[in-house]
Formats: sequence, C-alpha cells, structure tokens
Amino acid sequence: MALIQGPQKPGMRVGEIRLQTHLSRPAVSHHLKILKEAQIISVHKEGTRNFYLLDAGSKLKSLKNLASEIDKLFEQCEEPATESRSRTNERDDL
Repeated sequence: MALIQGPQKPGMRVGEIRLQTHLSRPAVSHHLKILKEAQIISVHKEGTRNFYLLDAGSKLKSLKNLASEIDKLFEQCEEPATESRSRTNERDDL
C-alpha cells in the first residue's frame, strides 16, 4: 500500500517504505523483490540509491488511476449536496 499511496516520482526508498509499514528492512526488501519479479514495481537507480515505484505497465498502476478518478467523481457529487444544504439552511434562517 505504501507504494500505491506514495510518490511515483522519483519513487520510494526502502527506508521510507519501512517507516510507513513498520516492517523491518529485510522484510521490505523481500516483499520488493517479489513485487519486482511479478513486474508490479520497477526500480529507478540514482547513483547508489534505489527508488521503487509502480511499474507503468502494471495493472496495479491502472487500478490506482481508476481509484483516483473515482475519488474525483465522488468529490464532484459531494459539492452540490453541500451547496444544497447551505441553501436550505439559509432559507430556514429567514
């Protein structure tokens, strides 16, 4: 979940994932290895630093984008309801 919720550019380092998940470094590294082999995540290297991110072709990346779009739709649906309640409260005050 940390990789899904975390920044995709430049990605997340093992230490950042460890802090969010409260797992040990070896446990995080083990899970990252499995996800990398399954082509769900990829590694971006900058010098000696490795950044892990969702693989652009991964179905998980598509799912994250879909969830983001659904969130936007829910926010748009909530806005008119909030405005309608405000107008109703204003009429009640008169």
